[in-house]
Amino acid sequence: MPYTSVLERASADTATRVVDLLVLWQRPDNRQIVPIGRFGFNGVEYTFSYTRAATELSGFRPLPGLGGLSDRYQSTMMPAVFSQRVMSDQRPDYSGYLHSLGLERATPWEQIVCSGGLRAGDTLQFMQVPVVSEGTATAQFLVNGISHIPDGPLHLDDRTVQATRPQLDGALAGLQKLQSVRLAREINNPEDPHAVLVMDGTVPLGWVPRVLSQGVRHLMASGLVSAVVENLGSVGASDHERLTLRIRAAAPEGFSFDPDGQWAPASTGK
Repeated sequence: MPYTSVLERASADTATRVVDLLVLWQRPDNRQIVPIGRFGFNGVEYTFSYTRAATELSGFRPLPGLGGLSDRYQSTMMPAVFSQRVMSDQRPDYSGYLHSLGLERATPWEQIVCSGGLRAGDTLQFMQVPVVSEGTATAQFLVNGISHIPDGPLHLDDRTVQATRPQLDGALAGLQKLQSVRLAREINNPEDPHAVLVMDGTVPLGWVPRVLSQGVRHLMASGLVSAVVENLGSVGASDHERLTLRIRAAAPEGFSFDPDGQWAPASTGK
């Protein structure tokens, strides 16, 4: 079997094992990303519950077809508001789309897991819920903000870095699956006080999602954080789909990516 097929199958197997996603919503007023829901699939039934964070958002309106903030969705059918983010296998560009996600074949759930479910002009996206187990923290995510890297200089603890769009595209095109990349603290980021840049050598590629950045900073302060390329989108893919990372680190005692419990389901239903 070709090596690329092995990688595609590995990506699909990983997506199949994922059973829990955070639903992230971008606030229209300040563009902050908030984890407003938990979307799950056990191989038979789909579930959705709003998070505690959603219940504390002033003016937030529940998503269509998913009931109120205290309700729990449970069905063998994927909610329509999410299934709209799945590409039909009847489209002529379907195979190319799967290839850009590192997949050979994919169920609707696997598409959502690997693509992040983002659509142009949309305010929703999905991220695997990070795991802390047996002293190890792991997380997988799409690198954010790639299109904003060329906007200006970025300040690290010990240097200032900058990349033009051609330099950024060249660095992304040169990456390989399973390649190690570096995480670096960015200082004076006006959007995220805990900002973490993803670096290929001296070239910035994008950011760790803000919903994870504080936890990743904590892990970086405690020891080495391994960051490897999990998947690469095709050159023609949107910036949002260009780079997926997996990080792994020893977790300090009591560590949590969600220390305040804001990701916990608001629903008490079973």
